[in-house]
Amino acid sequence: MQQYKLSAPGISATFLSFGAALQSLQVKDRQGKWTDVVAGYDDPEEYTRKKTFNGAIIGRYTNRIGKGKFTIDGQEYNIPLSEGGKTALHGGNHGWDQRHWRLVSQSESSLTLGLSDPDGSEGFPGAVDAHITYTLEAHPTRLTIRIVALSLDKRTPIMPTTHTFWNLSGFADPTVVNDTFHLPNAKQTIGVDDLLIPTGELIPVESTKYLDFTSPKKLADLADNGEFGANGGGIDHAYVLESTGEKPLQLEWTSAASGIRLSIKTNQECIQIYSGAHHDGTHSLKQSQAGGPFAKVQKFGCLAIEPQDWIDGVNHPEWNRASKQIFGPTDGPCVNWAEYAFDTV
Repeated sequence: MQQYKLSAPGISATFLSFGAALQSLQVKDRQGKWTDVVAGYDDPEEYTRKKTFNGAIIGRYTNRIGKGKFTIDGQEYNIPLSEGGKTALHGGNHGWDQRHWRLVSQSESSLTLGLSDPDGSEGFPGAVDAHITYTLEAHPTRLTIRIVALSLDKRTPIMPTTHTFWNLSGFADPTVVNDTFHLPNAKQTIGVDDLLIPTGELIPVESTKYLDFTSPKKLADLADNGEFGANGGGIDHAYVLESTGEKPLQLEWTSAASGIRLSIKTNQECIQIYSGAHHDGTHSLKQSQAGGPFAKVQKFGCLAIEPQDWIDGVNHPEWNRASKQIFGPTDGPCVNWAEYAFDTV
């Protein structure tokens, strides 16, 4: 496994060839202290031993596929099932998060890795060539992630994403429930069943008690409904994003403890947010984080933010997502672009 280090004024990061994973990302808090804001492991080999998706690139098709089945041009395809044999999650049992990506190019502040995904891989039709480019910049302080995936010979679903778990205080605050979140253009979520498979319904966030972040809110302010209590499930929802320009601000998150603010722009039309309800104190923090490796990630200790297209859209033709999710050799590439900008308040 290879490790790659990038830096620009005010920001530095470490990446791994396994899963093309973001291992660490350091920015300065309101006191000028360097803060590692992503969960992960100090030992790179831990990424191969624990299938937690930490920092990895997810593909060929992110999120869940109902019953692990889809049909293209009259042909049914089956993806290996997980989660008790009921869904296919994050591209199958050996998706892009479990592959060793090759080095394409590297500079002081930019890294490009590549992956050749063969025909039949995890049950998907056709060969796909994928590249991920990470770029650090200083003005503003930001990380840009660009995933480009091209179908080489058959029509196939392609919907990659990133799966970094964030804590903007570097776990100085062991949970994110005191932080403030704002999704100004997220007015609907995709309705799901008990297996988190879409029902086809779009749910206005204003009709819910705890999913409406069209104005800034703290998760703690929503705790009275039980979702962020000891037995609550928190957030694990796909928000539909309305576009308000070429590169609209889609999410803003401010840490009460560190003052670090994360602002996200993306070309994707959906964003999955998972508030870490299943973290149970079994995964260690890194040496660079509060408490060091003897401390553990707690429930609601970090947040996964996954820019993508509409989940399981391959099985919902009524949504008209085919042009965004099904790609053939005569089509252009699938491009997932997101910018993560940091400042302090």
